[in-house]
Parts: sequence; C-alpha cells; structure tokens
Amino acid sequence: MSERCKKYESLFVFGTDDELAKHLETCEDCQQENEKMQKVQNLVKEVGSAYKDKKNSKRVLNAHLTKIAAGIAILFLTCFSATYLLINENSGKYELSYNEHESIVSEMGLPTDEYGLFMVY
Repeated sequence: MSERCKKYESLFVFGTDDELAKHLETCEDCQQENEKMQKVQNLVKEVGSAYKDKKNSKRVLNAHLTKIAAGIAILFLTCFSATYLLINENSGKYELSYNEHESIVSEMGLPTDEYGLFMVY
C-alpha cells in the first residue's frame, strides 16, 4: 500500500493558487481531495443562500409587525379621540351640577319624586 500525499491541505491553506494548480496536475491523491473540496464548496454556497433568505425573511417579518403595531395604535387613538369628542359634545346638553334643585330626569320632562329620582307608577 502506497503512502497518500499530504500536501493538499498545506498548499490549499498556505500556498498560492498557482502552486496548488501545478501540484494538482501531477498528484492523483490531491486531485481526488480537490474534487471532494469542490463538492463541499458547492454545497456550502447552495446552503448559504438559504441562511441569507432566512435572515431577510426575519427582517421583512419584523417590518410588517412594526407596521401592524403602528396601525393598531393609530386605530386605537382614533377610536379614543372620537369617543372623547362624543362624550364632550353630549355632556354640554345637560347641566351636570349637584347644586341644582331639579334633577336631570326632571329637566328631560319625565316624572320624578321629591328626591329627583325617576318615578315609576
């Protein structure tokens, strides 16, 4: 059994591309190792795009969630302000003072007792 060449790793890491190419022309062991490395490199490139897409999808999801939260906040503030305006608008119709002798019910023209409470017959 012959000894395998172990120069591929050192040339790949520390050598130049020209030195590696010259050595690959003459050494079959290193050529096989280079083919394996090319397959691994292709797999890494293929999977790398999936990881990038995953990061981008998280960014897009966060952007959409931010827009939804802003929309809900605007909707809440709109409903709150509309309710507040309606309460203020309707509160001016009747005098809500405790110092008055007549109650609100009597001001509305409904029958009341001596305490100003609504009277049911």
